Formats: sequence, structure tokens, C-alpha cells
Amino acid sequence: MVSLLALFGQGFVVGLSGAMIPGPLLVFTIQQSLRRSPWTGAVIIVGHVVVESLLVLAVVFGLHVLVVDHPAVVRWMRGVGGLLLIGMGAMAARGAAEPVGRAEGAGAGKRRAIGGGVVLTLFNPGFPLWWFTIGVTFLLSAMGRGWAAVVAFMVGHWLSDFAWYTVVSFSASRGGRLIKGAAYVWVIRALCLVLAAFGGLFIYRALRGA
Repeated sequence: MVSLLALFGQGFVVGLSGAMIPGPLLVFTIQQSLRRSPWTGAVIIVGHVVVESLLVLAVVFGLHVLVVDHPAVVRWMRGVGGLLLIGMGAMAARGAAEPVGRAEGAGAGKRRAIGGGVVLTLFNPGFPLWWFTIGVTFLLSAMGRGWAAVVAFMVGHWLSDFAWYTVVSFSASRGGRLIKGAAYVWVIRALCLVLAAFGGLFIYRALRGA
């Protein structure tokens, strides 16, 4: 029991250290939380957890070698991810001045948030690279102690994601109530520009093969 609690704590700390690193998922969470519910961050992380669950299974069954041993896969992920980020940034910037909910209901908003979590996790090259190098070390160590250990580690890891992005989402949502009019629109567009900039960086690295 003590060992499982230790692995849970290890998963939480490791997950928190990764979640707090600025990146496209963080920018997307802030941008969406400004326009939607303070619980948007938790909804976005549902999509993140779906992808992460698949990556954990890939590590368990040894499929991570497809990424580790094939740099072309990483370049492809960077290129596709870059294009998607630029597209998401452009579409969000275009609708920045529109009232939330004009063209979509609450269900559509949740699907957009979850879909964004999936896309920004799946096509962010830093995410699988971290998992298939650093993350795999922790996961294989847990696997040596059985499935209960793997579950304890991953539950701690996912709880840290939900905790951090919920804090971010509540903070952004509160800030959104203070920013009004043209300033609000330009804040949203600035965040969209950051998303597009991440996309440009991914494409640049894909072309360079770095």
C-alpha cells in the first residue's frame, strides 16, 4: 500500500512538472477559458488523457520504438501539428469578436474543447518525445511492480493534469470577466497568434529535421 501511494505521489509530481511547462495546450486552455466556462480546462484535459492512455498502451506493448527508432515519424508529427495549430489559431482569431454560443451549444463547446485537447496532445511533438524517452523510464519501472503500480502512477499523473489546468482555467475565466470590449478581442487574438507561432516553429523544425 505504501509503495502504491509513493508511485501515486511520483506520478503527481512528474505530471505536474510536465503540465506546468508552457506550450500550445496551455495557450489553448487560456484562450478557451476566457470565452467559456471556468471548467473548460478540465474538459480539455479529457482529450489529453485519451491520447495519453493510448501512448501508455503503446509503451506497455513496445510500440514506442516506432517513434524512437524512426525520426521521420517525429518530423511528420511536427509538420502536421504545425499546420493544425496555424489553422486553429486562424479560425479562433476570426471568431474572437463573436459572442460565445452564437453558432454552437454547450455540447458543441465541450466537443470543441475535448477535440482541441486531443489534437494539441497528439500532434505536439514534445509530448510523445517526452513520453517515449523520460516518461517510459518511469512507466517501465512501475510495470515491474505490476498493473496496480501502473494504475497508481498514471492516476497521480492525470490528477496533476486536471488540477493544474483547472487552476489555469479558473484564473483565465475570472480574468475574462475583467477584460471587456476591444481589449478582450485583442487578448483572444494575441493568444491565437501565439498558437500560430507554435505551429510555425513546429513546421520549421520539421523542415530542418531537427
